[in-house]
Amino acid sequence: QAARVDPAVKVVMLASQIPGYFSAGLDLKEMEDPSDEGRAELIDQLFKDGLIRAMRTARKVFVALINGHCLGGGLELALATDFRVGGQGKWQIGLPEVRLGGMPGGGGIQMLSRLIGQSRTLRLTLLGETVDPGRAHEYGLLDALHSETDVLREATAFARKFADGPGHAIGAIKLALYEGREIPLAHALVLDRQLYRAILMGEDIQEGVRAFREKRPPRFTGR
Repeated sequence: QAARVDPAVKVVMLASQIPGYFSAGLDLKEMEDPSDEGRAELIDQLFKDGLIRAMRTARKVFVALINGHCLGGGLELALATDFRVGGQGKWQIGLPEVRLGGMPGGGGIQMLSRLIGQSRTLRLTLLGETVDPGRAHEYGLLDALHSETDVLREATAFARKFADGPGHAIGAIKLALYEGREIPLAHALVLDRQLYRAILMGEDIQEGVRAFREKRPPRFTGR
C-alpha cells in the first residue's frame, strides 16, 4: 500500500532472503485451530486489505524474483505480480493444497487459469502437482528463466526498464489491461479512451515527442 502512493517508487520487486525458498505458503500450524472463530480469522488474514486487488490496480509494475520453492499462498502472491522471473534450480512451484484436503483460497485458481489456461490449472490444482522451473517457464508461469547466479542481476535489469519508462503511461496500460478484461468490451473501450485522454494531458508524452524529434533519449518523470 505504501508503494502504491509513493511517487518515488516506480517498480516493486518481491524476493526472498531465505535460500531455497520464495515462500512455502501458510504456516500449517495455523490450520490446526479447530474453532470456527480461528478459521474465520485465518480467512480474514488471507484476504486482508485486498492484497491481490491492491497489486493489480496499482499503477506500478510488480516483479516477483523466484529463486526457490514457491508453493500455495506463496505462489498466489507471485501470481498477483505483473511478471515472474525465475532462477534455475531444484525447487518446485505449484498449488498443492488439495493434498491436505484444501484448496487455493487466495485467488490462485483464478489468476493461474488466466495465465496458463483451464486444463493445466485443473491438473495442477486437482492433483496438487508441482513443477520445476523449466516446466513452469514452458507453461508461461515464469516469464523468464535465468541461471541461479544471474537471476538477481537479470531481474533487476528487467525491472529497471519499467523504472526508466513513462510511469504515467505504464500505469494506464496496466490498468486498461487488468480492468478492461473484467468488463464488457464496450465499457473497456470507454476505459481505454479515458486513460488515453489523461495521457495526452501529461508531461511524459510531450517529452517523448520532443526527444524523438531531437533524436535523444527521453527523460520521463512519470507525470
